[in-house]
Amino acid sequence: MGGIMVLLLLIITLHVNLGHDDANMTMRCTDKEREALLAFKQGLIMDEHSQVIFSSWGTEAAKQDCCRWEGVSCDNQTGHVVQLDLRGNYYLQDNQLTGSIPKWLGASFQKLVILMLSSNHFNGSLPPQLCDLIYIQILDVSVNNISGGIPNCLKKLTTLAQKGNSSLTVEHSYERYDKQISWLDIYVDDEIFTWKGSMQVYRNTLGLVRSIDFSSNRLTGEIPSEISHLVGLVSLNLSRNQLTGQITPDIGKLESLDSLDLSRNHIDGRIPTSLARISRLGVLDLSHNNLIGKIPTGTQLQGFDPSVYAGNPQLCGPPLQKPCDIEETGPDQVSTEEDKDDQLIRYGFYISMGLGFFVGFWGVCGSLIFIREWRYAYFKFLNSLNDWLYVRVVLIKRKLTDA
Repeated sequence: MGGIMVLLLLIITLHVNLGHDDANMTMRCTDKEREALLAFKQGLIMDEHSQVIFSSWGTEAAKQDCCRWEGVSCDNQTGHVVQLDLRGNYYLQDNQLTGSIPKWLGASFQKLVILMLSSNHFNGSLPPQLCDLIYIQILDVSVNNISGGIPNCLKKLTTLAQKGNSSLTVEHSYERYDKQISWLDIYVDDEIFTWKGSMQVYRNTLGLVRSIDFSSNRLTGEIPSEISHLVGLVSLNLSRNQLTGQITPDIGKLESLDSLDLSRNHIDGRIPTSLARISRLGVLDLSHNNLIGKIPTGTQLQGFDPSVYAGNPQLCGPPLQKPCDIEETGPDQVSTEEDKDDQLIRYGFYISMGLGFFVGFWGVCGSLIFIREWRYAYFKFLNSLNDWLYVRVVLIKRKLTDA
């Protein structure tokens, strides 16, 4: 019995020592990123509800590690902040954060993978320095008061410009203490956010989710064509803004796109034909814009409910009930007409080649066959040519021999 007690004491002692050793190995956040987070907090206006959330953000010794702060997640190996989640409808619930997105955010959190600031009262514009977030995978600033245009540097978002993989996990680490015994807990965050109109939970497949959500703001200007470089995008939501201009013709390069929402803007022009080539597109909403012309022909675009095109009175063609007039010929019809023109040119080439052969062959051979005088003259010419060539060859050989 005494031996068992000694063994238990050894096990407990070993556990305590290992717990403290592991705790000492806990990766803390970097000083630069901690100071940047505190500066971000200082620039925000919040009420008592949000102050409770930010109570874990502090300079006291027990609060030095920003990886333990509410809404912050770090890489367990490097200590870099990889997730900043301050969604109003998730943590704060009452949308109490007010302020602007700082210009230095991109330079201070270059390893950031997930940035969620939705459902708050953020104002100002989207700083171009956001494009310095080359590792960003989920960028959500929806339901705020952000104005101005969308930055033209989106192609610098390197991770979004690559196809997704399922290797991403967001790990959180913290120490727990219980009666002088400490140990390290590591858990993998589940990511919850709105997807296809409903709340979805992502964990093992988080690496496949690459999303930009700028919806429900006051953004103006055109959608930058650089957005077509983000071939890894799975979801793009720019709805409920004041965007103008046309949809970039290269939108079809976003082959990984599963959800596209451009509704309730002032976008004009025709729907690009390349949009019909995105075979994975499962959710589409182009309603309440100023789009015109025929909806491009494609199994995807014709398969959506007519409501996704509602509020565009000058759109026509399936799945809408409104037929297209001749003058409303869309780009796809223009392409069809060009194909018909090319086909006529090919037919014309074959016909002219056949006529040329017929005229050439029968114009010469037919004349020799049916007109005796021409036939005699032709063979006489051939005999004369043969004699002339023979004499020339003999004279050349003689000169070469004499030389």
